[in-house]
Amino acid sequence: MASQVATDVARPIDVFAALAEPVRAEVISRLAQGGPLRVTDLAAAFPISRQAISKHIEVLEQAGLLVGQRRGRERLLSFAPSPLAEAVSWISSLEHQWDERLASLDGYPRDQIESSSTSS
Repeated sequence: MASQVATDVARPIDVFAALAEPVRAEVISRLAQGGPLRVTDLAAAFPISRQAISKHIEVLEQAGLLVGQRRGRERLLSFAPSPLAEAVSWISSLEHQWDERLASLDGYPRDQIESSSTSS
């Protein structure tokens, strides 16, 4: 059970970690808006070395956010939205849990104030 929980949390954390770096977030944005791009075209859009963009691409692929496809000597990259959707769903489930917990605390301070003023 504990390993299943760790696995369920690992993928969203990998997605958020990958997107936390501004260059990687911009890579995803460009691919999500413009569709598939060749690695060389993508690299040309950034003021960093080809090796640096390759490392960013590798992180995004490991998080499942990019899919690479070979076409002859070139590599075409596409955005894979499902890991991002899973991460958003995971965050939403946490939001729901926190909303419930905070709602249960809603009346707490008033109850404390009322009970202390009536006991005086």
